[in-house]
Amino acid sequence: MNKKIKKLLVILLVFNVFLAYNTIKKMEKEVVNLNDFTDYYTESEADNGGYQLLTSDFKVYEKQYTIVSEKTQEESKKRAEITYYKVKSGDTLGGIANRFGQSQTVLKYNNPNMGKYLKIGEKLKITRGNSITYKVAKGDSLSKIASKFGKTVSELKTTNNLTSNIVNLNQMLIINNPKVDLARITRTKKGFDVYWPTAWKGVTSPYGRRLHPVLKRWIGHMGVDLRAHYIDVKASENGTVTYAGWMSGYGKIVIVKHSKGYETRYAHLNKIKVKKGQRVSRGQLIAESGKTGRVTGPHLHYEIRKYGTPVNPMKYFK
Repeated sequence: MNKKIKKLLVILLVFNVFLAYNTIKKMEKEVVNLNDFTDYYTESEADNGGYQLLTSDFKVYEKQYTIVSEKTQEESKKRAEITYYKVKSGDTLGGIANRFGQSQTVLKYNNPNMGKYLKIGEKLKITRGNSITYKVAKGDSLSKIASKFGKTVSELKTTNNLTSNIVNLNQMLIINNPKVDLARITRTKKGFDVYWPTAWKGVTSPYGRRLHPVLKRWIGHMGVDLRAHYIDVKASENGTVTYAGWMSGYGKIVIVKHSKGYETRYAHLNKIKVKKGQRVSRGQLIAESGKTGRVTGPHLHYEIRKYGTPVNPMKYFK
């Protein structure tokens, strides 16, 4: 009987040692994950994400473009039939849009510096009909611009009296009845036009320092959390998928590299619908939002980084 008890005690001792070993390993693993997680959250005001700008990865093609002269730009304005309207007392955005046969969205797009409220004396750019103006940027081609706004190359050439497919840097084009949701595209001085990644339902957590709901400590939030309950997530701009998979606190994440040093991140996804190395277009479906990673509920964590440094995404939207 004593032998049986001793044998049982030995078995229990071995079992307890095994449990203790696994617990320690699990804690070590959690520490590693927490260290990795600092790419998502940081205790400092800024985070460079551990990235460095490698100049060897960038090429400049100087002969692709010519700078458009002021005279040529003025000729482009005449073809676009651009006029300016000075806001008067009693004016409303809807009233001005109706007066010139435009949608409010087009009016806002053509005037990216317009504030939340109209100001008396403020000058608004007005184009003919329901059209927008677009300034050719580095890396643009006529086919890219056409695709961006749901038009054909032929339509752009006809509208802008172009005799070839060549466009010049800073050249202004007119685009009639663009077939995209302009409300989800913002023109900014920062040189990065952003397409809102989800149907707008609001921001649940802003960029900056906050009390993390899981870690229960004050840390820097490197993006914004958008209310998104298992809905489509779309690419903010043309680019290449550099990562698509699981990443520590992010859970399932898609990272897209864009031109001009920009990168966007879409995290806590339920489903990923693109692969690493895949080219994606602005507004293309890339994932479904979810609640993977270190979260308390379903939403989309959205980041914009420039040369690896997180920036406030809300500054890129009106």
